[in-house]
Order: sequence, then C-alpha cells, then structure tokens
Amino acid sequence: MFGFLVLLALTLTLGSVPGCQDGSSLSGLGTSEMASNAPGQGVVGADGRLHAGTATDPVPIDIDFLGSWTFERKENPFPPQVVALQDKVVRIRGFMLPDLGFEKIRTFHLVRSLWGCCFGAAPRINEILRIELPPALAMDYSYTTLEITGPLLVQYQEEDGLIDDLYILNALEVKELAYDDPEAPEDFDPSQVDWRNLEAGQRPPLMPKRIPNLEEDGQETSSKNRGGP
Repeated sequence: MFGFLVLLALTLTLGSVPGCQDGSSLSGLGTSEMASNAPGQGVVGADGRLHAGTATDPVPIDIDFLGSWTFERKENPFPPQVVALQDKVVRIRGFMLPDLGFEKIRTFHLVRSLWGCCFGAAPRINEILRIELPPALAMDYSYTTLEITGPLLVQYQEEDGLIDDLYILNALEVKELAYDDPEAPEDFDPSQVDWRNLEAGQRPPLMPKRIPNLEEDGQETSSKNRGGP
C-alpha cells in the first residue's frame, strides 16, 4: 500500500497536475457565480431534493457528481452545479487514501473505490477530495466505507505549474460504515489484504483470476469474475 501511495502522490502531486503555462490562479469564486448560494435558496443533492447545506441539513453528494465534468485550465473551470456547493455542508461516502502515515491521520484523500484506485487507473483530479480532520477526529487507517460530513471548499489554485486539490472538505463528522466498494468483486474480502504493505498495482493474492470450470473450458470470464479490472 505504501508503494501505491507514493506512486499516486507522484501522479497527482497531492491532487496536482503538471504543465501549466500561464500561471493562472483562482483562490475564490465571484459573487455572480455564487448567486445560487444566496440566502433562502437550497442546493439539490444526489437524492434530488433541496438541502440548506448546513450541519443539520447537509447536501448529499457523491464522487460521480463531483467528477461529472471535464477539467480544463481556465480562470474558473467549475460548472455551476459544483460552484453551488461552495462552503456548503455536504455529506459524501468514499474510501480513505492516506497521504503517508496510517495512524492518527488528520489529512487524507477520499476516492470512489479502493479497489479501482489501487488496482486500476488513478482517479482524475476532479474525482478526489482532500479531507481535513480536526484533532478530535484523528483516526487510524480504515479500509471500510467512510461517510464524511462537513463544509466543502471548491478552489482552483496553481503554483509552479501544479494544481492543488480542487475539493477540500473540513470534516465535522466521520462515520465508518460496512465495506461497500462499487468496483470490487463480490467475493473480495478486504480484511484479508495487508493494505499497508501492498505494492502499486499488486493484485491481492486471495483473488482467483478465473472461475475454475470456465478456465478448464478455455472460456474468458468477465473482469468481475476474474476478481479484478
């Protein structure tokens, strides 16, 4: 796992993409773009309902929503539906990708799928959130599904050609739920994997590459049956 984390850090540079030529930067969003966040207006969540975006009525979102647009380098790359979430309290589920350590973690990245992230392609820059925990919520590494609630910062900042994390969530609450990875094979048991020592791209040894009876017949199986993408 540590080898994978180093590889992802080099790929994203903690949420960064190299190659900026114009040095553009956007540290905040304009008032006209924030009109949808005016008092009295709600924000539509993943459940299709309006939410106030407060601690008592957070906006339910998911990483598919945050990554449903194509990132381009320009003064404000964010679509209106993402801008509407600026400073709103949201609730989102995902999996922990620690930056370095595995104990008393206060900063990590949240991804859609632990399986897909570790054994597939790295997430795009708008498919990953940086999670900041206060001291009281510091936690050890967990492979379970996490549900995190807190205000969301939407930002576009570049320094030396590197793009910082587009999404930063300052957690007010963290819940550990049952493991429910949308991209993992049905028979995958995460408790049997030594996540801390798993190398980049290494497939967990407990997963079969073929269903035995199909392999004997020389038939190909789906990626789900093979136990990997």
